[in-house]
Amino acid sequence: MINFLRVVVVTATIYHAVPSQTDSTPFITASNKHINKENPQGHRWIAVSRDLEELGYTFGTYVCVNNAGNMTGVWRVEDRMNKRWKRRIDFLVDQKMKGGKWENVEISIESTQNTKIDTKSTRVTTWLLVIYFFCVENVENYSKKRKKIILKKEKYI
Repeated sequence: MINFLRVVVVTATIYHAVPSQTDSTPFITASNKHINKENPQGHRWIAVSRDLEELGYTFGTYVCVNNAGNMTGVWRVEDRMNKRWKRRIDFLVDQKMKGGKWENVEISIESTQNTKIDTKSTRVTTWLLVIYFFCVENVENYSKKRKKIILKKEKYI
């Protein structure tokens, strides 16, 4: 099994667990998780636009978020956005936080590819390894530039 990163550039915004920004059940996410009314942001959950689900950003997936100010870090997908949005994520936050929008936010997940190593698939295997090491190196270099926000390889890369 080969691991590599899938990086997507999105717009990020915030949302509150209130009916005007969700549906009639604001404290239940699309993945059927219950939101802590006292500390919604403590979950570190995000909602993703539906086009991102096709790229592997599905419920329960841990996502590394970069270039989102104080929201930068690891979040988990537990909600889905309205179908009108594309290439967008929403951070679930407390109602005390007002306003928040970031452009050119990089989100990444670890993805896996099953590949057998034999003489016939050597080119495919080599190509996937090159992609993997290129992505890992870029994320590490990017993180060092961003005040040394480095992810633990054994968990996220």
